[in-house]
Amino acid sequence: MFPIAELHSPTLMYAALAVALPMGALAIATGRALPDLGGPRHWAGAALCVTAAMVLYITAGASPPWSMGADVLAVVGLLLMRQGLAGVTPSSRRRIGVTVACLVGFVVIHTWFGHVDPRPDRRAAVASAAMAVAAVSIVWELFRPVGRPLALVLVAGATFGSMALGLGYRAVEMLLGGPRPVDAMVLGREAALPLLLVIAAQVGGGAAFCGFAGFELIQRLRTTQGLLERAVREDALTGLASRRALFEILRAEISRARSGARSLALLVIDADQFKRVNDECGHVVGDAVLAAFGGCLNAHVRGGDHAGRIGGEEFAVVMPGATLAEAASVAERIGGALAQLTVPGLVCPISASLGVAVLRPDDQSDIRLLARADRAMYQAKRAGGNQVAVDES
Repeated sequence: MFPIAELHSPTLMYAALAVALPMGALAIATGRALPDLGGPRHWAGAALCVTAAMVLYITAGASPPWSMGADVLAVVGLLLMRQGLAGVTPSSRRRIGVTVACLVGFVVIHTWFGHVDPRPDRRAAVASAAMAVAAVSIVWELFRPVGRPLALVLVAGATFGSMALGLGYRAVEMLLGGPRPVDAMVLGREAALPLLLVIAAQVGGGAAFCGFAGFELIQRLRTTQGLLERAVREDALTGLASRRALFEILRAEISRARSGARSLALLVIDADQFKRVNDECGHVVGDAVLAAFGGCLNAHVRGGDHAGRIGGEEFAVVMPGATLAEAASVAERIGGALAQLTVPGLVCPISASLGVAVLRPDDQSDIRLLARADRAMYQAKRAGGNQVAVDES
């Protein structure tokens, strides 16, 4: 036998128990932090099974019914560790069915050698083989998913791979070594190796579990951060740039225009009599009109232009490199397209007033440029709407 066989088995049992309890508590806390993640619940169940198995080994000793129950709990604990590390996915139900079938087979064989043909060495061999197979299945599940941190997969794989080899060795040694006293199977030196391997599985597997849960949490935080950033920079109704994002773009383009001696135009668009649309057709139709405005702007701006929604029914287009004449031409095209929009449920005509201004040397900020484009837009609105006005001041 290995030198570790001389270790004190009851001490190892207490050590396994001491490891299982905090791991279970950690899994429960993780499950509360990530309630939709299946892994923590399975890992907490694994810790509970291992704890119960250790308690039975310590209190019942070599009594066959209780030691047999402890063996079953240990195997169930390993299988739950597999599910905890693998996580629960839609395709995992079939694997759970296979797991249950294998567990039932193990219980039947284990019971046979416990009652029908009472051979403690055979029963220990069956239990060791079952745990070895469970450890191999854990290694298989670890390497199945993609995108997991490789270092954690390798650590957990090495832990459970070593466990499978050690338990496989014990199963073969039990089968070839001949009959042994029942006390040696549970409390004697023969029990030291599996107990030590269980402790290693709890420590190594628990570290991997915590790493996977932390990695999953980081991925979710990154996804949430991306969604929040997108919500800040994109108008949810129209899909155009938000006011904040468009003004960041405008300030950047003003800086480029000044450093490169390029022209820059700003187009401001406001829907005509939009309050009438909401009053006569309802806000649902009003939202559909705004969404249609956004789609129309995307379809008719030039490549390299930036369109955004800067108010309720007010839009703007930043047009790098455009002269006043070029911007006015684009505005005429956009205004004509907006006047021809058809929206389901819209019973009153819709059009837009458009104002165009270009960056001047004395414009000290984006606010000055916006104010002149906005003034031109109101000039078009006072003239009856559905037209383009340019700022020539």
